[in-house]
Amino acid sequence: MRRPDRRGPARRARHRPLLSWARHCPDCGADCSPAGAGCGHDRSLLGEIAVPDVLAEAADLLGAVPAR
Repeated sequence: MRRPDRRGPARRARHRPLLSWARHCPDCGADCSPAGAGCGHDRSLLGEIAVPDVLAEAADLLGAVPAR
């Protein structure tokens, strides 16, 4: 039996990773990466991920989930 605290790696059967390589604040351009100084803005760096892409991946994932 598999213990619930020992999860394996994310696989496309149950996950749809959408990545953003953005590291600069969309407001001021400051480097917000771990090595950067950051800024005081509270903006998401995921803005370059398009909503239609997210919806397409969600629809594909939900269609692939087996019935219980």
